[in-house]
Amino acid sequence: MLRRFAPALAALALVACGASKPDVDVDGWKLARAALVDGDSCYADKAAYCITDQAFVDAAIQSTLDFRFDGEMPKKKKDVEQVIRSARVRYYDAMREPEQLAKITELVASYYAAPEVDASDPELVNVDLGALPGELAIRGRVDTIVLADSPLIESFWWSGAEAGRVLAKYANAHFDKDVVRVELLIPKESSKRLVYRYFRGRNRVVFGEYGETSVYVTPEVPGGLEAMAAGKLDLGPGVRNMCSKPRSGTSSQWCPWQDPYGEAQREAERAAARASG
Repeated sequence: MLRRFAPALAALALVACGASKPDVDVDGWKLARAALVDGDSCYADKAAYCITDQAFVDAAIQSTLDFRFDGEMPKKKKDVEQVIRSARVRYYDAMREPEQLAKITELVASYYAAPEVDASDPELVNVDLGALPGELAIRGRVDTIVLADSPLIESFWWSGAEAGRVLAKYANAHFDKDVVRVELLIPKESSKRLVYRYFRGRNRVVFGEYGETSVYVTPEVPGGLEAMAAGKLDLGPGVRNMCSKPRSGTSSQWCPWQDPYGEAQREAERAAARASG
């Protein structure tokens, strides 16, 4: 009796569970090479800091193939995805070597000197400096590559002198923009993603952690952009004031906590995370 109804039962099982998608043939080497330099396996999760030398990338992939696939790249997509997951670990492990850390240090410094600039907003220019340059080291239980030290850090914040020079540089280069917005990352054991903004019309600097509604605000900068360009911006505790988003109504004091550019950026990041998840 069961044998008679076996085909029907099998069909019902497929309907109930959903027919699995057939695996497809892919170019495994192409997919794996692209995946390893997409940023997810690199310092500070940024593609600009990936070591893209093909021999270095291929070594991580081939090591995985030798260990799990008899040295040959599989053809099926699901198998290639397994290769990529294992190769990411080997790729990151290899980057912890002193020679590779030195290369990453150079990549960070180069990007900081020539960062990504977005001037599409009519009132604002945004500058993504990436990670702060400095000495890299291996820290933590999982041997993470972090920023060990940098002359551009003051009390775990960007130094006022350097912040002033950079803000003034882009304010002078984009004289038609009222706001200069700069993002940077300090990738220590506990990373900080920071946002600094110079409001030209107010001649003030506002800074804080990315996504936070509480920020620090300076008084009017003595000497304005000229003093900032000379590295004379003071962002110390004796000068800055804390300013938080009011729970209701309006603040009695000028408080530029609003960051429309950052809010739109965070919403785009959340949408991307939902799509990938």
